[in-house]
Amino acid sequence: MERFETRGEAPGKRFRRRLYILMGFGLLHGLLVWMGDILAIYALIGLLLPAFSRCRPRTLLIWAGGLLLFQSLLFMALSGLAALGFAFAPDQVQRALDLQAQETVRKVGQSLAAYGAGPYGLLFRFRARELAANYGASLAMSPHILAMFLLGLWAWKRELAKDLEAHRPILGRVAVWGLGLGLTGSLAYAFLFSHGLADRGLPTALLGLSISFLASPALSLGYLAAFALLLLGPGRAAVGLLAGLGRMSLSHYLLQSLVMTSLFYFYGFGLFGRLPLPATLLMGLGLWSLQLILSRSWLANHAQGPLERVWRSLTYSRLRA
Repeated sequence: MERFETRGEAPGKRFRRRLYILMGFGLLHGLLVWMGDILAIYALIGLLLPAFSRCRPRTLLIWAGGLLLFQSLLFMALSGLAALGFAFAPDQVQRALDLQAQETVRKVGQSLAAYGAGPYGLLFRFRARELAANYGASLAMSPHILAMFLLGLWAWKRELAKDLEAHRPILGRVAVWGLGLGLTGSLAYAFLFSHGLADRGLPTALLGLSISFLASPALSLGYLAAFALLLLGPGRAAVGLLAGLGRMSLSHYLLQSLVMTSLFYFYGFGLFGRLPLPATLLMGLGLWSLQLILSRSWLANHAQGPLERVWRSLTYSRLRA
């Protein structure tokens, strides 16, 4: 938005155009490739950012903290309601949960048939339904997503990325507190959520989720600050290897979907539902490693990733290098 403004343009208008294009990428991705798309939701929530562009850094922190606290308290309230349900109407609540578990088993069977065997018409219809459910669940997390965007806007206004050395003290504090609180909260979340999967453990699982809405942003900021500090020290070369993935994040995100759906769906190698989890984890790490190499090779001859260039060209309505 600042770049658009320095060129004498209305920053909000061009920024919204950029996000509408991203939303188009996301919808095509979700309907034609993978139901887990997040691009369209990011674009939709990102449309709110121009309203915060003039806010002072302190105001942005207050908004972000308030949104995260709201999301956490909301799930804490749901945990309390679930506990009350088990206390005063345990049979009815358990019956509803049993029906939900049966529905989950039914949908797993449908997914195995649609993605593992096809035909494509069945796959497309099932994926469209799953995409709608995914978007609905993502929108339920919209306060959390907007809060993270506002934290990014705060970091930009504080010019953290423009001069890391000048902000070494604040980066150190964020790394220590973020990693400390984030890891502690994440462990608590993992413990509560895993125990919540047991009989009548829904209140415990929801309580764990409420903690995660505060722990995950802290952990993310802690990681970010730690990597920034590594860039200022002897770890600069190692951390710098990751830069290509960031500069081509859109291209790599969609490439992962294309490669993995080709490996797992029936029209490719048909591995859907046939591999143990450790094998899929190794496949994911293998693809990520190949993308690390690919990004360095591509950026040695190009200024940006292929889809980043298309996105930029559509934003400006003309081909740009």
